Amino acid sequence: MRRPIAGHSLGSSFDDEDAPYGHEGVTLRSPKTLYRLFERVFKAANDQHGGRRLLAWCLREFHVAFRDELGLRGVWLYSAHRSRFHLVEQIGQCEGTPPAELDGARPAVRYLIERGLVCSRDPGALRALDDLSVTGAHPAVAMLIAEPRARHLVLVSFRGAFEPATVEFVLSTLRSVLSARILQNRWGDSIREAAEIQRGLLPEKPPEFPGFDIAGRSVPAEDVGGDLYDFLEIGPTTLGLAVADASGHGLGAALVARDVSVGLRMGAGGNTTATHLLSQLNRVVHASGMANSFVSTFYGELDMHGNLLYVNAGHPSPLLLHAGGIRELSQGNVVLGPKLDARFQHCFEHIEPGAMLMLYTDGIIERQNARGEMFETGRLQEAAQRTQHKPAIEMVDAIFAAADTFGSAMPWDDDATVVVVKRDGAAPNQPGRTRGPLGRS
Repeated sequence: MRRPIAGHSLGSSFDDEDAPYGHEGVTLRSPKTLYRLFERVFKAANDQHGGRRLLAWCLREFHVAFRDELGLRGVWLYSAHRSRFHLVEQIGQCEGTPPAELDGARPAVRYLIERGLVCSRDPGALRALDDLSVTGAHPAVAMLIAEPRARHLVLVSFRGAFEPATVEFVLSTLRSVLSARILQNRWGDSIREAAEIQRGLLPEKPPEFPGFDIAGRSVPAEDVGGDLYDFLEIGPTTLGLAVADASGHGLGAALVARDVSVGLRMGAGGNTTATHLLSQLNRVVHASGMANSFVSTFYGELDMHGNLLYVNAGHPSPLLLHAGGIRELSQGNVVLGPKLDARFQHCFEHIEPGAMLMLYTDGIIERQNARGEMFETGRLQEAAQRTQHKPAIEMVDAIFAAADTFGSAMPWDDDATVVVVKRDGAAPNQPGRTRGPLGRS
């Protein structure tokens, strides 16, 4: 059995100027110091191993090195395949038999995935962790480690009582170290930076917008991609919605998408109108230096009464599901990039209570099966109508599952993105619903 590396103690002294602080006799230093400590513990890792094997190796080393000081009892590693997480590594003491798999649609699992790292001191986290019941003693901490094309769920249990602040500090730093190590192993420094750019383009979690249930997901065809979606705070009662698709995929597309994302975040909510914002973005893409660069973009501003002002720059027509059926919002403009002096017009729509707006990129509808047939808008509409009674995140997952099954689970040929915006069945208790402009065009 491997022994802990000498001097690893959280209470030991480091050649670091950061001032320590303590919890119940355990002295902690800054995340930077702890980060270095973890790197020392994992120094001997065989970087020829892939993401999951490397992660399992590091978790075993973590358990050996920190089990006494943190009172670790067991660590369980689950890796995602489609919508389920499968147990791939069981480390430490194991009383009882942990489940071989966890359903990714299970509320407790969705709760853990959405938050990234949870500790049982939070009531909501406690319910989620208790619901998993991995062993006789419920897991006390769970953390998600995500790669662009893989997700891993790590559950940790303790022998007895533990100090939540200490554990959260240590495990959040561990999570950061492991994520960086896996990315560096898989792609090297340059691609790791590109992956970080890609993640930075996407929201960490759906926005909280009263009266609406919102979710989104993007899957790159390569390690990084050119799709993006974003939610932008325009004001206290208005939310910006953006979906874009840069031509091609891979690093070049990711860099162009980054420019669009930054431009949207800088311009949304300011004094500029939606049409002027798209005109400015068009100039940025046109001046990017890549002759073949273009970006299809949907940008909308939604208020709490369901009024939507939007500009569609060459993007696939969004779908509006309502009591009367489903229809495409087909009005649009040219894509961003090819034409320097392109002009853009805005449109208005209203999302009634109980209705739903779906935004997507062409990677979904152009998904091919073994016979070369495409998924197409018709199948997307069917999948949306079959699942429109479900929460937004479950709709998104179901649509990706339908497209994945149609394509025989083969790798994606293009980046794919879906965003679902569902309005609650009852209108918000605010007077003055209008169908007019949102004040910006």
